[in-house]
Amino acid sequence: MEEIETWIIEQFKETSEYDGFVDLIVASRILDSDELYQEGLRRLLSTKSFPTLEQAERMGTKTTYSVMKVAADATAASSVAVTRDLQAQHAAALELARKCGKCYSDQALTPRKV
Repeated sequence: MEEIETWIIEQFKETSEYDGFVDLIVASRILDSDELYQEGLRRLLSTKSFPTLEQAERMGTKTTYSVMKVAADATAASSVAVTRDLQAQHAAALELARKCGKCYSDQALTPRKV
């Protein structure tokens, strides 16, 4: 069994396509191999992309959920970083405008709470 697992992993090391990683997950189920499953899951997660419906059906609910959760978490983390950057830019622009004084009144520069 280990020889088959090793051979399959070697075959999939040559692929960088999402479908190849999905095939690795499917092969792990056929061979009942946790090692293959973990390798396939690691490679799927490294892509940080979402599966198609057909790929999700082939992988199953558990794997699809894991992939979607990691991709969503990465997207959320990216959004937080962008928001913080925008807030910092806004604060810098606000400070510059306040120093200008002649162009804007303080009340017009007070950010609205959402």
